[in-house]
Amino acid sequence: MFNRMYHSISALSHFTQYDFPRPFSDCSYFEDIIRNIFKNKHSREIVEVELVYDIDVYSNSSYFEVKVYAPKVNMKMHEIIDVAKFVEWYNERFNAELQKRDDARYYYGDGYTRHAISIHEEKEGFDFILVQLKIGRYDLW
Repeated sequence: MFNRMYHSISALSHFTQYDFPRPFSDCSYFEDIIRNIFKNKHSREIVEVELVYDIDVYSNSSYFEVKVYAPKVNMKMHEIIDVAKFVEWYNERFNAELQKRDDARYYYGDGYTRHAISIHEEKEGFDFILVQLKIGRYDLW
């Protein structure tokens, strides 16, 4: 089963589990990320959020992805997200111990669970941040 949802929200929005269509409403991971990712919770900028959810019942694995796009062309992610503060919160919340790989990627994996955050800043077009969680035999993916 592979589900993909696109949803445009304001950083001011307050998501609850009922804002996500099933099966998203059964997972607090998305809710936690959306509630804690934005630097300025009073911004009226509209951002596009893409949520991906995949569960493979045969291999007992799951995949979660949150992608937040910058609201305007040539707007940088750091203008709407304090990446360092978000990574610190993410480490605490999910006990992930993310390590910085380079200027734009953070990673943690223990062989069964993998967490990754990557920031994509393009010279032209929309910037975005990608937050991923894979549980299960991700070495096969």
